[in-house]
Amino acid sequence: MWDLVCYLAFNVGLGLTSLILPLKPRTTHFVSFPLANHLGALSHLRHSTPLVARSSSSSANLQVMFDASVPATIDNGCLKIPLQGKEGAFSSPTVEKQRFTRHVPVKSILCRPDGGAGLAGQKVLIFGWVRTARLQGKGSFAFLEVNDGSCPAYLQVIVDASLSDDLSKLIAKGTCVVVDGCLKLPPQGTKQKIELKVEEVVSVGTVDQVTYPFPKNKPSPEHLRKYLHLRARTSLIASVARIRNALAFCDTLFLSVTKFPLRQGSNLAYAYSLRATLVLLAFWIVEPELALADLKEDMDCAEAYVRYMCTWLLDNCYDDLEVMAKNVDDGCIDRLKLVASTPFVRVTYTDAIELLKEAVAQGETFENQVEWGIDLASEHERYLTEVVFQKPVIVYNYPKGIKAFYMRVNDDGKTVAAMDVLVPKNSLVGAKEKNGMNRLEEIGLPVEPYEWYLDLRRHGTVKHSGFGLGLERMVLFATGMDNIRDVIPFPRYPGRADL
Repeated sequence: MWDLVCYLAFNVGLGLTSLILPLKPRTTHFVSFPLANHLGALSHLRHSTPLVARSSSSSANLQVMFDASVPATIDNGCLKIPLQGKEGAFSSPTVEKQRFTRHVPVKSILCRPDGGAGLAGQKVLIFGWVRTARLQGKGSFAFLEVNDGSCPAYLQVIVDASLSDDLSKLIAKGTCVVVDGCLKLPPQGTKQKIELKVEEVVSVGTVDQVTYPFPKNKPSPEHLRKYLHLRARTSLIASVARIRNALAFCDTLFLSVTKFPLRQGSNLAYAYSLRATLVLLAFWIVEPELALADLKEDMDCAEAYVRYMCTWLLDNCYDDLEVMAKNVDDGCIDRLKLVASTPFVRVTYTDAIELLKEAVAQGETFENQVEWGIDLASEHERYLTEVVFQKPVIVYNYPKGIKAFYMRVNDDGKTVAAMDVLVPKNSLVGAKEKNGMNRLEEIGLPVEPYEWYLDLRRHGTVKHSGFGLGLERMVLFATGMDNIRDVIPFPRYPGRADL
């Protein structure tokens, strides 16, 4: 049996991928790679692309070939590639360089199964910001821990005093360094798997230590909000940013794989002065629309979408999630696993109100009164997800009096085909089946401003539904952050819209 360590030899500017799996010589295997790393790669694959392999039980080597004549397929968000093993020479893995520059991302060194040890002896150019540093040997050399934002991990960098006019300029927190050197194995007993021995200090971006706003290791979120333009250099906000980026990519991937035909964007903003930890004046929202779908099919799609995003984060951002679990919310990973693996409970609004009334009768207290016709408050939603069901919940068929005119009225005449996806901590999705032809006058809205909307219903309409997911709320749920202002690069809220 072989352990295949695949380093894709083709370069589509998306980075090398590595994985380990059993493989036998002269046998065709199907290997699935996350599509995030290879979106669009199908058109770039070359015939008989070589991969490298090693045996876990002997010194023999194996060469693995990709046969472009056998079509690759997409299966559950993964690129499924047929590989065939045959005996051949082992090719040493190489570092991954950024496509348009010479530097090597820290992630491509440290985030490997061997922690980078297999890259010892290779020359690399890296850059990043100094997080911690210390002088050793009476100032004859310095140890720097450098991070470039590609992952949470730090690369230990060793700089000899002969390479710098003043080592003290390099060791200040926040200093940006560009260095060229050779990767080497550290002494046994150290936590690092690999370190960089610098041969040339290419560039140094010094820090004004008097005015630098982040001298402490863990500045508070409130302090970081004063420096929106710099806060992404901190470990916490960098992890939040990478998780947000992964969710944005995952959204595109889900809508592409499920064959939504058109994507468009527009600005979305609220204009009110509410000050709250879950409210922004400008925010991102994803709003898929489904032709021919009723509310049940809309719920099916929304559930699949949310579970897909949670699974994606667990598969692709686990190191950043561990940062959040350590520093913000120790339950965030378990919460994502719960949502990713558990079918959502579906309960009508009327039944949800009855459950809340039963809780009140048994001594539970809520700040907001529980009665049929109210819009569920956050405390009600959390009680349903965290206490009653202890899993994600979809509440549907809301009273028509608290919902918009364009939602289809149910046969009972009192409720509309609308639903919310509730998860532990907050509400993620709002959805509805649309109609609304007969409700404008009922609720006292003028018809003229909505003629364009009514035309869409008069002329060739069809049953359709849609839902909306706020990206910032999804990031809040995934990371455990408490304030929505900390999960968007430049938040706009009352009193703060300068960037």
